[in-house]
Amino acid sequence: MTIKAHQDLPPPSAPYAQVVRAGNLVFVSGAVGRDRKGHIVKNDIQAQFRQAIENTRIALEAVGAKPEHVVRVTLYLLDMRQKSALDKLRDDFFGPDWPAAVAIGVTALASPDYLVEMDAIAVIG
Repeated sequence: MTIKAHQDLPPPSAPYAQVVRAGNLVFVSGAVGRDRKGHIVKNDIQAQFRQAIENTRIALEAVGAKPEHVVRVTLYLLDMRQKSALDKLRDDFFGPDWPAAVAIGVTALASPDYLVEMDAIAVIG
């Protein structure tokens, strides 16, 4: 099993692994709109989701995976009405072959500044 942190990812806000590879399975912990220094990028769901996608890409690459290896994503949104605004960004990341996905409306995330969070599961090979 490989547990990774990466210098280009924001520091974890709690004691957890940002990405774990167990054999050919990869688990990316919830990615949010924080940059590598840990700052929230903006109070804008699209900007935060763009950063969460970038953080997911970095985490995947840290263990030898790519976006096309992702088989499942979960989105956590404070405002489900904004979900459709994220679809184009998700298209840009995954291309035409989306993984299985679920979007869940929540009343709060780990920080009151977070608007969206995404976790991912990938299979390499």
